Amino acid sequence: MADLLVVLTGGLFLVIIPFIPKLLRLRLCFLRWIRWERVAKRLEKHFQGQTWLLRILFFVVGIHFFYLYVSFS
Repeated sequence: MADLLVVLTGGLFLVIIPFIPKLLRLRLCFLRWIRWERVAKRLEKHFQGQTWLLRILFFVVGIHFFYLYVSFS
């Protein structure tokens, strides 16, 4: 059961990668909705860098979970 959980978690991280820009834009919309304009502008200024950073991070975490599954099987 734990093996299945590790594989599903790794797969989830890899599936979310294409949706990261939309999730970051949703965060910006939420910050504007609660009137945190200054924070939203700062995050919008570094949007491209944050997108690449999260994509790389999610890829590494997803591959790490798959590696754990293969090494313990």
